[in-house]
Amino acid sequence: AYFIGSNEWRDLAWKIRVRIVAADPGREFAWENLGDPSNPNPDDEQGLIRWGYTFEPVERGTRVEETWRILRPYPQLEGATREDFERLIRNFEHAIAATLANLKARYEA
Repeated sequence: AYFIGSNEWRDLAWKIRVRIVAADPGREFAWENLGDPSNPNPDDEQGLIRWGYTFEPVERGTRVEETWRILRPYPQLEGATREDFERLIRNFEHAIAATLANLKARYEA
């Protein structure tokens, strides 16, 4: 399945075309970023980045793990330095708190 995802960070906002690659309720949800939603992609095209969440029941709750992996050269990351990637990773680590709060609100509604 596909959907158009949206995201924002600081004063930037963007949309991407997304292909779901794993949907196992209560265990895993993952997708691949296929890039600009105005550019259709064939089903066999490799995504740019794979994002995913795994869910594991634990006492008094659920452990959620977020993963992401760059699958092929991503136009916006061309020319990025090691420091750029380290900053990106730090930003993702901070963003997980907001993501988890959004997930919690969505699934407890």
